Amino acid sequence: MRGTTGTCPGCDGTGVVAAPCEERGCAKRGLHYISNTDWERAHRGAAEQPDPVIGQMVGDFLVVGTLGSGGFGRVYLAYQSPLLRLKGALKLINVDTDEPEFSRVLLQKFQSEAEVLAHLSHPNIVRLLKYGIHAGRPYLVMEFIDGSRTLRDEIHARTEDGRGFSAEEILTITNQLLNGLGAAHQDSIVHRDIKPENIMIQAVVGNPLYVRLLDFGLAKFVEHKSDTRWHLGSPNYMAPEQISRKNLGPWTDLYAVSVMLFEFLSGRRPFPGASEQEVLIKKIKEEFDPLDEIADLNFPEVTRDFLARGLARDPKTRFQDVEALRRAMRPAVEALSGQLGPRGTLLPGQTAHLASRDLLALKTVRAEAADDLATRRVPTSEELAIAPENEIEPESEPENEIEPESEPEIEIEPEPEIEIEIEIEPESEIEPEIEPESEPESEIEPEIEPESEPESEIEPAPKPSQKPTALLVSALLLTLAGIVLADIYGPGFLPPPFSLKAALAKNSQENAPATSSSDEPIAAEIQDLSADPDPDALSIAPLIENASHTVRGALIAAAEGLPSDAVAAPPRFVQQMALGKFHSCILLREGQVRCWGANFDAELGLGHRERMGDDEPASEAGFVALGEPAIAIAAAGDYNASFTCALLESRALRCWGSNHFGQLGLGRDVRRVGEDELPADIEPITMGGPVKTLTVGAMQYATHACALLDDGDLKCWGNNRYGQLGLGHTHHLGKAEVPANINPVNVGADVLEISAGKFHTCALLEGGELKCWGRNQAGQLGQEHTDNIGDNEHPAAVDFIDVGDEVLAVSAGRSHTCALLPEGRARCWGWNEHGQLGLGHTNNIGDDESPAEAGDIDAGGPILQIDAGGLHTCALLEGGRVRCWGDNRFGQLGYGHRRSVGTDAPPSQATDVYLGGKAVAIEASNYHTCALLEDDTMRCWGFNDFGQLGYGHTDLIGDDEAPAIAGAVPAYELDTPDAEPL
Repeated sequence: MRGTTGTCPGCDGTGVVAAPCEERGCAKRGLHYISNTDWERAHRGAAEQPDPVIGQMVGDFLVVGTLGSGGFGRVYLAYQSPLLRLKGALKLINVDTDEPEFSRVLLQKFQSEAEVLAHLSHPNIVRLLKYGIHAGRPYLVMEFIDGSRTLRDEIHARTEDGRGFSAEEILTITNQLLNGLGAAHQDSIVHRDIKPENIMIQAVVGNPLYVRLLDFGLAKFVEHKSDTRWHLGSPNYMAPEQISRKNLGPWTDLYAVSVMLFEFLSGRRPFPGASEQEVLIKKIKEEFDPLDEIADLNFPEVTRDFLARGLARDPKTRFQDVEALRRAMRPAVEALSGQLGPRGTLLPGQTAHLASRDLLALKTVRAEAADDLATRRVPTSEELAIAPENEIEPESEPENEIEPESEPEIEIEPEPEIEIEIEIEPESEIEPEIEPESEPESEIEPEIEPESEPESEIEPAPKPSQKPTALLVSALLLTLAGIVLADIYGPGFLPPPFSLKAALAKNSQENAPATSSSDEPIAAEIQDLSADPDPDALSIAPLIENASHTVRGALIAAAEGLPSDAVAAPPRFVQQMALGKFHSCILLREGQVRCWGANFDAELGLGHRERMGDDEPASEAGFVALGEPAIAIAAAGDYNASFTCALLESRALRCWGSNHFGQLGLGRDVRRVGEDELPADIEPITMGGPVKTLTVGAMQYATHACALLDDGDLKCWGNNRYGQLGLGHTHHLGKAEVPANINPVNVGADVLEISAGKFHTCALLEGGELKCWGRNQAGQLGQEHTDNIGDNEHPAAVDFIDVGDEVLAVSAGRSHTCALLPEGRARCWGWNEHGQLGLGHTNNIGDDESPAEAGDIDAGGPILQIDAGGLHTCALLEGGRVRCWGDNRFGQLGYGHRRSVGTDAPPSQATDVYLGGKAVAIEASNYHTCALLEDDTMRCWGFNDFGQLGYGHTDLIGDDEAPAIAGAVPAYELDTPDAEPL
């Protein structure tokens, strides 16, 4: 086709295929020449002009014809330019409806499909080729399957021929469908719209019924709950929990499969009705039994039992995973095989799929089928005026829920010429309204061009001349700095480059009587260690014990660019903040820990699962009973994944909350810990040595933890789907073994600092080098490719990340990574859909270029701390200023609006977050952010559905007001001594 002569679909002029038509009207419409064959097909049956999209270049795909319409958009045939060889099915959504909120949900559905398909690669799932926005309308391109037809089309054809399906054909089709669903469920993805129209059948060599599953537009990551009053779906195949908005999971898809099998085997609808309301009401009313619809067919007991379980109203009663359904399906189907004739031909008076005597006419089949073609809005249980009996609470999830490790992983590499691309064209200005009370169904949101905001009136302070670039002299020195700075600024904080050796030496000589175990001055030992680094040459315990007295002033002074004797700072009342997705924790001066927010899995450490902070101030949560003071904390969270850890004064480690993947490190298979006991009653994790520092990461069904020991060993445990544990395999660890029995991660150098993201882990190494491992779909590992690392190799086998300078601190976010560099600079790389890299564009970095090539973030001043959140990033700037950029759906950037920042301009073009005082530390989570101010008060803003902001309500903060307006988080009293026992 390339280089051949074609015709313009608008003016009928001729030119080279894919070249733009220069006729004025056609040029204005963006039309291109298409092949004569496609031109004839486009005009077939059309008296005037064909579809106006035909001939347009959508992204780099030339649209040449229509394939159909359904749901809320149209599907086109398109060829990828410039070769015009790769065919794609281009789906273009129409978001213009009479209800703006419904339009938002449609857009969210469409973008959810793009994100879901980007996660999936399986022979029975149609692949995503590209996603973008064209003329304000989102589109995605899926592979085009030549010679395919939907399962519904196959049903029609067989009905017209008077044929059903043989038992073996039913099993062949359903088993392939289950294979695709199993892969999705293994990625914690629920399709939610399984029906014959979304199942493609293709004849290939050796398999005349090759199945491909498509249309993940309603799909959800299992971690999310339904968050909108609009419900999209196909009434005949929807599960009861989709109507009542309760507890969606893999069992939801298996319900739809069971409906299809009911139709396959009986030729009848399990829930017949004259209207969709009647169908839906039957599904949520206990007195209706779908087996009554086949009472006259004398089905064998094994078949009836199978259908009864598959269509059970209570999700806990149904099949919980594809393998359970698969095992029960074969005997149930084979028991009916005697009712089928050769090659599926119906025997007189017998029953078989949709061609049975119970369907009176073909037009009935077509009418019912057509009613299911378009996924659409359906009434909720409230709109049906039905209060579903025995509503399923989210907490009552089936105990035998699918765990991804229980199913074999099938990884299919895409063909070389096919790449998943994300492209947003600049003309898109879609800004959907977000319901404040709800978390989004999809975490892909349309990029919104931020309105021009005034530049900050605060001029960036000049770089102090007394901040020479000097690398931290050893792992031990960094440990010392980390412990002290954790007291001051929170974990992981490092000030801009300064001479740590000189600062420590000067301060200790002038102010500190503290000595090491050998009674020599600390400064002298530091000098000796810097000359000949030897971890055994310095006892760390006295350094920790005396750090706040000897070096605190020097570290603060160096961080602020002042002489080391210019600051005399007492220990801060709040020593550290730690945020999960839906809960927040603080570590106070005397080692107390307090947590508030969601409490799905007892992650608050209070011996129960009641949330705190939603209708009472966070201070009422009480302290976590730990048995001894804590010196560091870590929190991570999501549905079925929230947990919290505390590093104790004895250097023991305790964790509590969800244990879905063994992330608590207890070596036992329990779902959660802390529901009816206190953390002090839980045994410490057997680590094999004192713990120096820790990090945790979590998404639903994807949680892991890492700890650095005093002897330099790095231990990681929990979920390992993408190799994020760095052990050269993908086996999950922690349920049957304790960390002491797990091999240390072989990074290839001494580890100074660690940070965990959603599916990846990073380690700052001696010498200022950096390595990351785990998932790499967006380049977050910074290796100039998108191959995972750690799944079949150790991190030691890969090169250091080319960041362009020595790294002082690292922060791993959901799918992006940030590094603090000398002279107050920072760089981020990985996923950038929301501008979270702070580069003024939305291109991913690190997938085919090094982070060094991307350059520094222009944040508007020297950066003292940078923290990567879920889809946003925040930085503490010199002078106590804070800037945030990236996704802002819930006001998590703190600017008083919900527009993304950083997508088309650097963060320097935004203003400072107005906090009402100078900040000394920041912490960014998935959808909320907190800052600690120099007066020891705390501000939190962003998503607040579970009270995680701690203000005693669930309203968003930061979406239409500055965080300063909300005031201090009422989590503690500064003027009241803490009297509660630990």
